Amino acid sequence: SADPSRASRSMNEGERLTDPLRGIGPRNEAIVAALRGTLAFVSRTLFQVSLADVRPLPPGPLILAPNHRSFLDPLVVGSVVDRRPFFLMHARYYHNPAIHWFCRATRCIPVEDGPDNRLALRDGQRVLESGRVLCVFPAGTISLHGNLGPAQPGVAWLARKTGAPVYPTWIGGTREALQKGKARLRFSRVTMRIGEPLDPKSFGPGRKGSELLSDTV
Repeated sequence: SADPSRASRSMNEGERLTDPLRGIGPRNEAIVAALRGTLAFVSRTLFQVSLADVRPLPPGPLILAPNHRSFLDPLVVGSVVDRRPFFLMHARYYHNPAIHWFCRATRCIPVEDGPDNRLALRDGQRVLESGRVLCVFPAGTISLHGNLGPAQPGVAWLARKTGAPVYPTWIGGTREALQKGKARLRFSRVTMRIGEPLDPKSFGPGRKGSELLSDTV
């Protein structure tokens, strides 16, 4: 007889692969635009966000690859760039009841621990293949001490799989405003800078090429 757990896993994989782009239409775009507008007002009013090196993003698929020092980082990115970004985020935050509605509305992609994270990468691949912007934090998690963590292979895999350019992105001041594990929000000037795009094809083939791309980002 069929294995129910295996059938369930297959069904969940099929649902997961269609999740980020499902239901995106005028209503969802209007909701996301309103959320981004509200966040932009809050971030620029409370944190005086500086955008010295943030320029309009070109059309077509691209990957934003920021450092990750605070829970505020995705909110800053989402409110600053001129195109709608889709985010990869850890599943435990995605399923947090307090913010789950927000994650669903903005079509965040939950990243599970272990081998299941490959499903999130495929979702990210679909977002890029649809010509959209994907935001991936290369370190994969918030830095506890504020230092730049080692890059995980996801950004390089997505870039080389889709040919999407990678824009290294720096966010400063968010850790000073809200540290991981702290509940108190402080007012701190926030800065965001976007570097020149990196072409994944210019880093050579194979694992060495992927590692070089990750290290360069």
